Amino acid sequence: MTPKQAVRRIERLRIEVKTEIGRAVKRTTKKGVAEFRRMSSGTETPKSLRQKDYPYARRHGTPILPPEIINKQRGVFFENTRDQPIRFDADGVHGQVINDSDVADFLNEGTDSMFRRPIADFVENYMENQAKIELETSLRKLEAKYG
Repeated sequence: MTPKQAVRRIERLRIEVKTEIGRAVKRTTKKGVAEFRRMSSGTETPKSLRQKDYPYARRHGTPILPPEIINKQRGVFFENTRDQPIRFDADGVHGQVINDSDVADFLNEGTDSMFRRPIADFVENYMENQAKIELETSLRKLEAKYG
């Protein structure tokens, strides 16, 4: 192999690595959206929450129901979950799942009367684990191709 051929092969490999990492990040963010939606599909209604004495109320000392599960109710939170396009920069490849509904901030931060609802923390941990799996899959694919 000539030096020129080696340079072309290395450049081709660089492009394939970048592409595979981008695909892995995209798969991870898609899984993150799905997990966010799964966790924001709780079945409690306003009536059932009232009957359970508002289980997320701070007056109980601790949430009575899992605080990371968001009840669907009107579906506003559920419908406003989406992924952002992946981006490449000097620090690497970035993917993001966002929810910009009008209730996202007070669910994430809590209020004077309601515990914080840490769905974002749970989904972030889930995505970190999924990213490792997806990147390992992509690396195995490249190793199989290039040895």
